[in-house]
Amino acid sequence: RTERLARDIMQDMGSHDIVALCVLKGGYKFFADLLDHIKALNQNGDKSVPIAVDFVRIKSHC
Repeated sequence: RTERLARDIMQDMGSHDIVALCVLKGGYKFFADLLDHIKALNQNGDKSVPIAVDFVRIKSHC
């Protein structure tokens, strides 16, 4: 499922730069897997696009 999502993202983004934003506190494993698939597709594709990575931490104030 993650690999299919990566393919969909690459198709939707076309030649646009990609900004990958990871939500910390539980999202890192999924983010890392998704980013690995995106990077692999980016390297094997016709045209390589820049990928920027950033992280955010979200707190609940309940």
